[in-house]
Amino acid sequence: MANLYDLKKFDLNLLVIFECIYQ
Repeated sequence: MANLYDLKKFDLNLLVIFECIYQ
């Protein structure tokens, strides 16, 4: 369960970084 939470957190961070780079 903790692993899934870490994966979701990582996915969210990746999305934010991707948006910053895209703009």
